[in-house]
Amino acid sequence: MTDPTDSLSIGTPKPRLLKRVFIRIRWLVTTCFCILSLIVLLASLTAIPIVQLIALGYLLDVSGRLKSGVKLRDSLPQLREAGVVGMAVIAIFIAALPTRLLTHWESVAQVIDANSEQAKLLRVAAMTSSAIATFYLIWAWIRGATLRSYLWPQPKRFFREAWRWKTWKDAPDRLWEFTASFDLLRYFWLGLRGAIGTLIWLSPSVIIIFAFREGETGLAGLLGFVAILCLAFSLLYLPMLQAHFASENRLTAIFERKKIRQLFRASPWSYLMAMVFALFITPIPLYLLKIEATPKEVVWLPCLVDRKSTRLNSSHA
Repeated sequence: MTDPTDSLSIGTPKPRLLKRVFIRIRWLVTTCFCILSLIVLLASLTAIPIVQLIALGYLLDVSGRLKSGVKLRDSLPQLREAGVVGMAVIAIFIAALPTRLLTHWESVAQVIDANSEQAKLLRVAAMTSSAIATFYLIWAWIRGATLRSYLWPQPKRFFREAWRWKTWKDAPDRLWEFTASFDLLRYFWLGLRGAIGTLIWLSPSVIIIFAFREGETGLAGLLGFVAILCLAFSLLYLPMLQAHFASENRLTAIFERKKIRQLFRASPWSYLMAMVFALFITPIPLYLLKIEATPKEVVWLPCLVDRKSTRLNSSHA
């Protein structure tokens, strides 16, 4: 006798190639967007004093995961949550555009005629647009804050469930659970301890600064040279010690130099990936928000140099 499940499995159509390709593309786009959102969030935290220890703790946690042998795809915690936050920020920006436009028109109408009917109508329209956009976003967040939730408000479901208390009563608890899922306190504590241990290892740089602060030579120069050698020795071990500290989650682990040498002999490639990816490559985008524009007073200085060189060339010609 034939197994009836065989006939069912034979008759079940396999996923088509186009559908599989679409799923892969959607996964790739979603992952790239989540990574970009994570970078922007970490860069925003890096630009805030004290709070930037959270970003340091996150990077140390990533390096510790890689050092422990976790796969690269599983070494970025809170990646999906970062994508949700990034999607919410973009949705807020887009939803606020009509209100900003109406507010601008209302301010222009106020300049032309403060008591005009157009200015009053535009003010009312701006307030109405802001209220509608706010309620639209809250309704999308209640339904999961997915891309489909933002694009399609589900009007039938809205009129069926929006007026019920049970639709909204769990929203504060879900918001708190989502915020707590980022585990910010743990990253802050990890970053604080990592910063303390790192500063101890980089203490020779303080000696260098004090030794050469007034351009002194002699004994100060000799002391500074010794400090430079100590700093070079510290930087040789520090990235691996940071990864080891994050993996062990002990402050004393950041000083276990002999243990690092043993572990490096056992798994050099894991340590290399942890250092290169989490301590050298990923911190680079975090400095994007620290880039400052050139002051207007300095922009015209190259023009003077260029004009002077042009005149010298013309005089020699």
